[in-house]
Amino acid sequence: MSWLSGLAGKAEELLNKVDQSAATALNSNEDSESQSAVPTIVTHTDTPQFNDASKLSSTTFSQNWSPSSQVQETMSYSGSVPANLNRISATGRSKLNSKPVVAPPPVAVTPTPPAAAKNGKKKDMDADELFEFLNSSSTNESPAAGRKRLQTPPGSKHSRQSSASSTTSRKSSRTPDPPGNNGSSDTVDDVSGFEPSVTPDQSTNDVTVNNDLSSGYHSNHEDSGATMQQQQLSSLELENQLLKNEVASLNQEMSSIIQRAKSAQDAMLKMQRQAELHQSQLSRSDQVVRELQSKESDWQEALRAKDSQLAVLRVRFDEVDKELRAKQSMIDSVQAERDRILSDHTSVSGVQSQALDSIKEKLNDAEMFLQHEKQSRARFEQEVQERQSRLEQEKHTMAEALSAAQRKVNEEKGRCTELSAQLRSCKGHADAARQELTEYKEKATRILQSKDRLIASLKEGVSGGGSEVAVSPAELDDVRQERDILREELQQSRMTIENLRIELQDLESQLQQDSDAAQEEARALEEQLSGEKQRREDAEQELARHKQELRYAHEELLKQKTALQGRLQDRDSEIERLRNQLTTKSMSSSSQVELENRLHSLTESLIQKQTMLEALSTEKNSLVLQLERLEKQYRESEAAAVRASAVAVNVNDDDEVRQRMPGFMRVTPQDSNVARKVKKAAYNIDRFSIRLGVFLRRYPIARIFVIIYMVSV
Repeated sequence: MSWLSGLAGKAEELLNKVDQSAATALNSNEDSESQSAVPTIVTHTDTPQFNDASKLSSTTFSQNWSPSSQVQETMSYSGSVPANLNRISATGRSKLNSKPVVAPPPVAVTPTPPAAAKNGKKKDMDADELFEFLNSSSTNESPAAGRKRLQTPPGSKHSRQSSASSTTSRKSSRTPDPPGNNGSSDTVDDVSGFEPSVTPDQSTNDVTVNNDLSSGYHSNHEDSGATMQQQQLSSLELENQLLKNEVASLNQEMSSIIQRAKSAQDAMLKMQRQAELHQSQLSRSDQVVRELQSKESDWQEALRAKDSQLAVLRVRFDEVDKELRAKQSMIDSVQAERDRILSDHTSVSGVQSQALDSIKEKLNDAEMFLQHEKQSRARFEQEVQERQSRLEQEKHTMAEALSAAQRKVNEEKGRCTELSAQLRSCKGHADAARQELTEYKEKATRILQSKDRLIASLKEGVSGGGSEVAVSPAELDDVRQERDILREELQQSRMTIENLRIELQDLESQLQQDSDAAQEEARALEEQLSGEKQRREDAEQELARHKQELRYAHEELLKQKTALQGRLQDRDSEIERLRNQLTTKSMSSSSQVELENRLHSLTESLIQKQTMLEALSTEKNSLVLQLERLEKQYRESEAAAVRASAVAVNVNDDDEVRQRMPGFMRVTPQDSNVARKVKKAAYNIDRFSIRLGVFLRRYPIARIFVIIYMVSV
């Protein structure tokens, strides 16, 4: 927006400079030619072209703009302004040439100060009239314009096409009046249609100016009118040329600006693509970091649990140690008392013997209590040791269970490789069946060629006469023998296909049994290896789907083969029928026209059969492409299963679903309870929709039922 406003400001300044230069040139020419110039009266009639030019000059730009609309307006303006200016200049020239101005002889004026002021005002009015003619844009004349034009009819209007860029600023400026002109204006209104208000002093001045101009009209010279016309024409041509140059420069500048905008838009698109790529990389790295953080948090929680157990044991050990110290201090105090009592007893042994006995009993009780406390401490230490050993044993069993789970995973990998080998063998059988189909197709083509040759020979025999009719039974026997041979070959190929199908079914049953066994073993480790089990089940489901698709492809190939065999038999029967018809026709001495018609029908039927054969070949090629695509999908699924089996045991089973979910729908620690519930609900809905889609894709009957239900609802 700033560059467009700057461009409009530059264009406006250039037009203002052109107008000022034209005005100064006209004023200088007038001052050099005559000292007292009287304005001429030029009347112009309205024309549609002039009104159109005045309407174009009043176009304003909206403040609420868009770059595309401003570019379009600028382009339309650049194409329309020169034509309008040419029309205006041509109209002005024609009117000036058609209506020359006749100036009356000059009239002497008394050299009084008021008259001198009036003469100066006449000069200013002459310049103002020319300047107003060059810059006026409104269709209705303002009061100031009426003040500057004399004896103009009510319907005449003057307008000039100004630059559309000058209308954006919406700034109309009028310079202050000189002291000697009593409020008369030297500048012109802007093209936006601004009309100044008229004061009573200005209306009085208008009356005075009209009287002066009417008196000065009779005192003007004829050569001054011609010079004024030439000056006006030259100024209009100069302005037209300058405006054309300005429009051309503006067009060039706009084209360069549009080119820069396009290049900037291309660079912005490139930066957006790079930003999207960086965003995807950041999302993947964030996902890996979140997975590692979840693992780290799990291990830290386990360590904190162990640390809490050890802290509890330490606290209990400290409590027992404190109790033991208290008992030891009690024993020390009791022994000190005993020593004191013994020392007292040595001095006083008579009276205190009973007290000494009681003290001995107390001492024995204290010793027994001490022994009991020692035993309880020993038991507690033993319990602590047993608990530590139990924890170590649990840790060892957990490590063994982890190693066993890893061994199970390796066994599952081996089974997957065995299944892939069996699938490759099935693919080999399918390739062999495909090769047999191609050989059978080649044999069928050879048989068709032999049949064509036989038809041609029969045609030649019919045209040759009855001598060839006798040879046809031998050829018929040969054809029958070939047909029998072909039937035997077809029977053998059917048997081989049946054997291959039985082997394929056995392999599929064996694969199904293996998958069931693997599922049973996986259920035993479901609590510890839930994520790996889910991935393996997905891989097995994908494998079963690919097997089913492969079986469908085999069935389609068998159907096509049987259809080809049936069509070949139909063709053989038709050939036999045609041969019989030919023999009967030859025996009954049919006409040549009927034979030609029959031959024509035979050729048409042969062409139809060939087109059918080509259609079958295209269908066969499409099925081969479909089989290759299925094989490619199976290889990709097998590679995905191998990659999934290499992941650690505690990987979440819903990583694929989480990868499909956007980043803002994943659960983060900063989420509130409501946000977590909403995200979990969306996650469950996404998971259910994926499983529903897999179910509908696997069972077409369910899709049909769903469609019927939706139609009925």
